[in-house]
Amino acid sequence: MYFQPRLELELDYVENIDLVKSGGRSDWIAQLNPGFDLAIDSPGAAVFVEYQLQTLNHQDLSEFDDEYHQVNGSAELRWIENALTQNIFVNRTQQVVSFDRPGGYNQLTNSNNLTDSTVYGTQMYWTSLPSGKLQTELSVGAFRVDEEVDSNSLLYSFEVSPYRSEGRFSWSITSNYRVVDYETGLDATHSQSEFEVDFALTDLLSIVASVGYDKDVSRSVFRSSSERGDSNSVGFNWQPKGQAEISVRYEQHYYGDYFSGEFSIPLNRLELNIETGQEVVSGSDLSRDNIFDPTGILQSLVGIDTAQVFTNDFFKGSARYVYPRGFLNLALVVEDRSTELELFGVEQEETFETVTFEWFHKLNRRLSVSTRIDYDERELRDGVRYDELFSTVELSYEPRPGLTFRVFSGFGNGSSDADVFDYLSRVFGAGLIIEL
Repeated sequence: MYFQPRLELELDYVENIDLVKSGGRSDWIAQLNPGFDLAIDSPGAAVFVEYQLQTLNHQDLSEFDDEYHQVNGSAELRWIENALTQNIFVNRTQQVVSFDRPGGYNQLTNSNNLTDSTVYGTQMYWTSLPSGKLQTELSVGAFRVDEEVDSNSLLYSFEVSPYRSEGRFSWSITSNYRVVDYETGLDATHSQSEFEVDFALTDLLSIVASVGYDKDVSRSVFRSSSERGDSNSVGFNWQPKGQAEISVRYEQHYYGDYFSGEFSIPLNRLELNIETGQEVVSGSDLSRDNIFDPTGILQSLVGIDTAQVFTNDFFKGSARYVYPRGFLNLALVVEDRSTELELFGVEQEETFETVTFEWFHKLNRRLSVSTRIDYDERELRDGVRYDELFSTVELSYEPRPGLTFRVFSGFGNGSSDADVFDYLSRVFGAGLIIEL
């Protein structure tokens, strides 16, 4: 058993200029933020819980005083060892994330950017006992999402594969069926079946191919749609000496034909990763690996609802440089999502661009400095573009393990074509973190 309580004390001075209302506010904000980590592992169950409570107390604007919770918990119950397992999880994110960190609710300018979502559910897995040449896994799960679009989901999945892959050839058969009921009056079903083979030509080069069938159906008060067809792909993975990796994939989907590729190379201190191409996304793109991710359950939508199939042109690049006293991170993500559907003559298309830069440097054994810059640009289907820029600098002092002092300064700027999201903000603060 592992239990780690912690307490964070923070004092912020915030200045905001609301460019829309041509006014400004400033205030002192005190925070008292307790939390803990809990982990239990036994032969019959494993439990992990992270909890953080954030309390805000304003000096002048007491009407904004509030509490925000963040919970991330999961449990694995092993009813029959190596055969029947149940996963239970809950993810609750409801916090202002503080004024020195991007993302949160700007209390002083009334910019409604509060993170507020809850995802919870359970899933049962039955795995055939290790006998014979095949291994089968069946699962059924129920999930609830409370977010911008609330929904209830049921997911059924089936997978069969060789119990032990021998030689250079391996294969698997998977099938997923998902039923979603949205509280907006929409309901949808998604099904996906796939046969995949992986053949290693050499120790460095392998070919992956799949043959499948997808079906996506959505129904609402205003319209119904049903799209179905083949989903086939072929690609190769090449890992030359030096542990670099190159992957190329071609997908022939009923929605269109798509190419994508990935390149990653770890050097002595530098790691580069690039992904680019086009993909098709639908509600059937859920697997055991991402079902616990709230963004995977409530797949990003283009325009109307989460049940629409859409294409995504993407570029994702990242570079990480590590040196003895610190590291540098740089990441760029560009996505252009679109559907074949037009609503009231407006093409359903959205673009997203995010740039992140991080630098951390340890001045000595106890003192460190860090900075972060976040730029986010969104152009939504109504033609309105939103831009946000955040930058923070922090100095941290750790006199002994479990005790950290921090001082920081931050700057934020938001703008939009519609002039409804324009503001400037500055924050100066100090904090104390105690881990008992």
